[in-house]
Amino acid sequence: MALASVVALRSVGFLCKAAKEKIMEKRTRSDKAKDSAMRSFRKVCKMVVLLGTAAAAWSGTIPQRAISAPRLEAVANPPGQIAVPYVSDALRTLCAGGNSRVLLLVEKDLVSDLRTKLDRFASDLCADGYTTLEKASTFTTPAAVRNFLADVYNDSGATLKGAILIGNLPHAYQWVSLTSFNPDIPSTSEELISFQYYADLDGFFSKSAGYASPNRHPYSYDVHAGKYDWEIWIGVLPTYKGRRTDTIDGLKRYFDKNHNYRIGGRKPPRRFLEVNEHFVATTFAQHNTIMAGLRTGEWAWLPFSNSIDAMLYFDSRIAGLSVAQGYNALEQGLADFTVTDTHGNSAASGNLTIDLVETTPVKTIFFWTGGCAVGNLDVVDNFLTSILYSTTSAVLVAQGSTNNSGGMGNNQNGYFGRNIATAMTWWHSFGDAMLYHVNTPLIYPYSLDREFHFGSAVTLGDPTLKLR
Repeated sequence: MALASVVALRSVGFLCKAAKEKIMEKRTRSDKAKDSAMRSFRKVCKMVVLLGTAAAAWSGTIPQRAISAPRLEAVANPPGQIAVPYVSDALRTLCAGGNSRVLLLVEKDLVSDLRTKLDRFASDLCADGYTTLEKASTFTTPAAVRNFLADVYNDSGATLKGAILIGNLPHAYQWVSLTSFNPDIPSTSEELISFQYYADLDGFFSKSAGYASPNRHPYSYDVHAGKYDWEIWIGVLPTYKGRRTDTIDGLKRYFDKNHNYRIGGRKPPRRFLEVNEHFVATTFAQHNTIMAGLRTGEWAWLPFSNSIDAMLYFDSRIAGLSVAQGYNALEQGLADFTVTDTHGNSAASGNLTIDLVETTPVKTIFFWTGGCAVGNLDVVDNFLTSILYSTTSAVLVAQGSTNNSGGMGNNQNGYFGRNIATAMTWWHSFGDAMLYHVNTPLIYPYSLDREFHFGSAVTLGDPTLKLR
């Protein structure tokens, strides 16, 4: 079920964390050469950390800073800050590419099967200016994951930009609400998987008196207070179809196509495609009004949408335009950034179903859908995971929601689509573009339902990617 129509009624047209690496591998006492090399390596890494400076930020991003320990109920605080940044001994540094850091938190059971792919992915990230950290995860609770992320963030001197969670890692949940201003449509509340819980490392997530998870999730919160900003972005490479073999195969395919994109392999042209299943025009006046709104209106993906070669589709028989033409353009690979405004559920985003994206080419790099619950990872076979891992898909970043979708709201800089498009046009990564939007205060009435807008957001894939 989609709530884009609910949110639309608020205003006309509104539609939805270098390294001090501890060598854990086995080696003999006689292997002095290796020991010496590793000692030298650690010295060099320490120099890199000491000499590094924080990456420049742009207006709207959070200042890079050390944070206080995350305040979790019944969870011990992480260690206090120290004068010289360091990386925990529990981490591996796969390569040192720059002062900005990215963490790969990988389900331990997958590491050996993905070793070669992970090493190449780390090298690609380093070539892009990131120092790449890796941790084989045996965490069993979201609180343990969040504390670890906060430790790495603090130990890095706040240079951790984000974390990519790979495989079956624990989920936290939030209870969120959406206020309706239409008397014919009731306000709603729901429990959803929250990756915001991992992105905001110094806020309060707690349970109010009497709150109990309706789905009996032990780590479910109905209160988010304190500092709301996200310190890091979170990317997710989840399990695929609930089977280990499918997950490994899907991840290998994903890392292959990610590498191909980074080295300049064949890809769709730098172009914007939007397919809107909500709008239907029956007259030229309606057609022109809808087209103008999509191109330059308050909820337009400017500057993408106003490009001379932007492709905007909705059903308008009178003008010879249709949603089907838009999906044909997606199949042909005519744009690298695609937005679909649709209803949705765990099995489909509008006319795009799991079966369709598993058998038909999906030739775009960045895929953003407003469909509800398309990224509900509690459902083993969910749409957003399929469009990321399908053998027929070129998608490297898939953005959606884990339950009902109300979009990501308008902030002091404007509509979320405009903010994402603007930041990426400035050649920032997808993850940094998300921080640019989230860390700028929402305006009324969106500010009333901040948790609904941000708690449900999920980014599958690699948020370090940029337009190329």
